Order: sequence, then structure tokens, then C-alpha cells
Amino acid sequence: MARRNATTSNFLVLSSKRFFSEKFNRDDLSNQKIVDVYYSKKNWGKYDRVQELASKKNVLSVQLSLAYVLNQNFLTAAVIGSGKLEHGNSSVEGEKISLTSEELDYLNLIIT
Repeated sequence: MARRNATTSNFLVLSSKRFFSEKFNRDDLSNQKIVDVYYSKKNWGKYDRVQELASKKNVLSVQLSLAYVLNQNFLTAAVIGSGKLEHGNSSVEGEKISLTSEELDYLNLIIT
């Protein structure tokens, strides 16, 4: 079962900062503040796993990120800011995704 710890909390922060929205990429170093805060080997490892699992489940990475937050074994709330209707609709789809404890651990880099 996924455990609430620094790893889980860190993932929640990354989700909330749109790190998994494909807005960021390893080659874009133009915003030094973003690079300093988010661009680490561990975070890119989580990013890669989100991309991989989203592809396997045939969903968007942002939808999987929302599912990650909502599938925790502790109380969570997702605050969604959406400026476009399609983003809101995408969030509704993300709410429907179930993740196993193994998938949560995989996303947390707990298991390989």
C-alpha cells in the first residue's frame, strides 16, 4: 500500500505545480527558478513513470496525476484550476482512473 511520506508529499507538490502537464521538459532551462526547484534526477524519474503509465492506461499524464492524488490512502482534495472547458472535462476523466497500490508505489519510485 502506498505510504504517506516525503516521497508522496513531494509528488503531490509536483502534481499541483503542473510538472506532469508536459509544460516542462529537460531541455528547457530558460526559467532558472523552475530548474532549481523541480529539475532533479528524482523528479524526472517520476515524470518518466507518469508518462509510461499514462501511455499504458491510454490516458493523459495530467489525468494520471490527478488520479494519483485522488487514489491516496489518506484524505486528499484536488483543487483544479481550469481556464478552458476541455481542461475541466479532462479532469473529470482523471477522476475516474483507479490506481493499484503497486502503481502508486511505482510512481513514488518505491518499486521498479
